[in-house]
Amino acid sequence: MTSPGQYLIVEDTNTNGHPVNPGWGDPGPYEAVREFLKGNRNYVQDRSREKFRVTFFPGGWLKRVV
Repeated sequence: MTSPGQYLIVEDTNTNGHPVNPGWGDPGPYEAVREFLKGNRNYVQDRSREKFRVTFFPGGWLKRVV
């Protein structure tokens, strides 16, 4: 339900071992983003939104490009 240039923001991608303790927890939002991007070329991760490296949504800023 987004148009090109708009964002889909996935929250709490920092849980379940991201960015630390990689062997802990069940699949969560971070893994869902990775799976979503595999099958959807309309979105890209916009890492420019993480320029201060302090976020609860690492990799969760998905910008619609098509």
